[in-house]
Amino acid sequence: GEMEVGDERQVFAKKVVDAAIHVYVNGRVDDYLPVRQIGQWLPGVDRLLPDSTLSWPDRHRLIAELLCRSGMRLGGLPIKALQFVGLRDDLPDGYQQWFSKAQEDNKLRSPAGHV
Repeated sequence: GEMEVGDERQVFAKKVVDAAIHVYVNGRVDDYLPVRQIGQWLPGVDRLLPDSTLSWPDRHRLIAELLCRSGMRLGGLPIKALQFVGLRDDLPDGYQQWFSKAQEDNKLRSPAGHV
């Protein structure tokens, strides 16, 4: 049957996490990431994706930005996770920089049916 919105959100979240793990392990995206599928939820994601091997600090920044933008797009629990993890002071700078954005005032509101 047709995929429900919740299912689409789960598929998107899984692809983002898989991409983040792939970047962490390999330092690059190569042809692994299905950009078109993630791009449906996160326009402009292709500009984040490296075509060369990244340094460790750059990997952390890229992964943090990808997770943060995706979490802010999804709203709800992903934002809470970003807020919680962003409070840690032992994270690499990229994560602290991006995850702190979830602490800032934002106008995202979950639909009544999602709460």
